Amino acid sequence: MTHLTTQHIEQLIWHINLLSRSLTVIQPNNEQARTLVAGAERNLIMVSEMLVADITCTGCGCTSHSQCATKDGWGCYWLTVDYNKKQGVCSKCSQALPTWLGNNDR
Repeated sequence: MTHLTTQHIEQLIWHINLLSRSLTVIQPNNEQARTLVAGAERNLIMVSEMLVADITCTGCGCTSHSQCATKDGWGCYWLTVDYNKKQGVCSKCSQALPTWLGNNDR
């Protein structure tokens, strides 16, 4: 993941957090507001964990912190990821995707 992508995601997390906190202030006794805030907090934690996870490609061994070089200079991206296993298939290893999907459908 590029530094710029990480920065955008961190800003998005900050805005969602601010919005969820404002919602409970605006409607403190609203059960739906509390449910939305709880859901937002769970998602923020999950996204934060995803940001720091070092995922490894099962095809080439690149990681989320050390991407494959591409012709356009942007680096590869994840086609699929299992955050629990910390493994995935990157865009340069698309040929490994059918095997990945077959192994993870079980």
